[in-house]
Amino acid sequence: MGLFRRDNNDSPANPAMAELGREFAIARRHRDRKTMRRIGRQYDATATTDADAASFQHGQQTYDAIPRSSARAATSAAAEQPPGRPQPPSIRRPGVAPPDPNRPERETP
Repeated sequence: MGLFRRDNNDSPANPAMAELGREFAIARRHRDRKTMRRIGRQYDATATTDADAASFQHGQQTYDAIPRSSARAATSAAAEQPPGRPQPPSIRRPGVAPPDPNRPERETP
Protein backbone atom coordinates (compact mmCIF):
# COMPACT_ATOMS: atom_id res chain seq x y z
CA MET A 1 0.00 0.00 0.00
CA GLY A 2 2.57 2.59 0.92
CA LEU A 3 0.07 5.30 1.78
CA PHE A 4 1.94 6.32 4.93
CA ARG A 5 5.32 5.00 3.85
CA ARG A 6 8.32 7.21 4.37
CA ASP A 7 11.58 6.48 2.69
CA ASN A 8 14.15 7.30 5.33
CA ASN A 9 17.38 7.31 3.36
CA ASP A 10 20.02 8.88 5.58
CA SER A 11 22.95 8.07 3.32
CA PRO A 12 24.79 11.18 2.08
CA ALA A 13 24.99 12.01 -1.63
CA ASN A 14 28.80 12.21 -1.52
CA PRO A 15 30.37 9.72 0.93
CA ALA A 16 33.83 11.29 0.56
CA MET A 17 32.51 14.67 1.73
CA ALA A 18 30.64 12.97 4.56
CA GLU A 19 33.89 11.38 5.72
CA LEU A 20 35.61 14.77 5.51
CA GLY A 21 32.83 16.25 7.66
CA ARG A 22 33.24 13.43 10.17
CA GLU A 23 36.99 14.08 10.37
CA PHE A 24 36.25 17.78 10.89
CA ALA A 25 33.86 16.98 13.75
CA ILE A 26 36.49 14.74 15.35
CA ALA A 27 39.09 17.51 15.12
CA ARG A 28 36.59 20.01 16.57
CA ARG A 29 35.80 17.70 19.50
CA HIS A 30 39.51 17.32 20.23
CA ARG A 31 40.13 21.05 19.69
CA ASP A 32 42.70 20.34 16.97
CA ARG A 33 42.76 23.69 15.18
CA LYS A 34 45.51 22.70 12.77
CA THR A 35 43.49 19.77 11.44
CA MET A 36 40.30 21.86 11.37
CA ARG A 37 42.02 24.46 9.20
CA ARG A 38 43.49 21.81 6.90
CA ILE A 39 40.08 20.18 6.44
CA GLY A 40 38.47 23.59 5.91
CA ARG A 41 40.92 24.38 3.11
CA GLN A 42 40.33 20.95 1.60
CA TYR A 43 36.57 21.50 1.79
CA ASP A 44 36.83 24.90 0.09
CA ALA A 45 38.91 23.39 -2.70
CA THR A 46 36.67 20.38 -3.37
CA ALA A 47 33.07 21.32 -2.49
CA THR A 48 31.27 22.42 -5.63
CA THR A 49 27.57 21.71 -5.09
CA ASP A 50 24.96 22.01 -2.39
CA ALA A 51 24.94 18.22 -2.20
CA ASP A 52 28.63 18.30 -1.21
CA ALA A 53 27.86 20.82 1.53
CA ALA A 54 24.93 18.73 2.74
CA SER A 55 27.09 15.60 2.79
CA PHE A 56 29.81 17.42 4.75
CA GLN A 57 27.23 18.61 7.27
CA HIS A 58 25.70 15.12 7.46
CA GLY A 59 29.13 13.70 8.36
CA GLN A 60 29.52 16.27 11.13
CA GLN A 61 26.07 15.60 12.53
CA THR A 62 26.51 11.83 12.56
CA TYR A 63 29.70 12.15 14.60
CA ASP A 64 28.23 14.81 16.89
CA ALA A 65 25.30 12.47 17.61
CA ILE A 66 27.73 10.06 19.28
CA PRO A 67 27.82 10.92 23.00
CA ARG A 68 31.13 11.76 24.57
CA SER A 69 32.80 9.02 26.53
CA SER A 70 31.98 8.57 30.20
CA ALA A 71 35.70 8.80 31.00
CA ARG A 72 35.53 12.54 30.48
CA ALA A 73 32.58 12.80 32.86
CA ALA A 74 34.45 10.73 35.46
CA THR A 75 37.49 12.97 35.11
CA SER A 76 35.45 16.13 35.61
CA ALA A 77 33.69 14.58 38.62
CA ALA A 78 37.05 13.66 40.15
CA ALA A 79 38.26 17.22 39.60
CA GLU A 80 35.49 18.55 41.83
CA GLN A 81 36.72 18.84 45.37
CA PRO A 82 34.76 17.92 48.48
CA PRO A 83 32.98 20.85 50.15
CA GLY A 84 35.44 20.97 53.09
CA ARG A 85 38.53 21.59 50.98
CA PRO A 86 39.48 25.09 49.82
CA GLN A 87 38.98 25.90 46.18
CA PRO A 88 42.07 26.61 44.07
CA PRO A 89 42.76 30.27 43.37
CA SER A 90 41.14 31.67 40.26
CA ILE A 91 43.23 32.59 37.28
CA ARG A 92 44.26 36.21 37.48
CA ARG A 93 45.63 38.54 34.86
CA PRO A 94 49.26 39.49 35.49
CA GLY A 95 49.74 42.99 36.82
CA VAL A 96 46.13 43.36 37.98
CA ALA A 97 45.44 43.14 41.69
CA PRO A 98 42.33 41.29 42.78
CA PRO A 99 39.56 43.41 44.31
CA ASP A 100 39.77 43.90 48.06
CA PRO A 101 36.60 42.58 49.73
CA ASN A 102 37.06 44.95 52.70
CA ARG A 103 37.23 48.08 50.56
CA PRO A 104 33.91 49.71 49.65
CA GLU A 105 33.06 50.27 46.04
CA ARG A 106 33.76 53.72 44.68
CA GLU A 107 30.74 55.64 43.56
CA THR A 108 31.07 57.61 40.35
CA PRO A 109 29.50 61.06 40.34
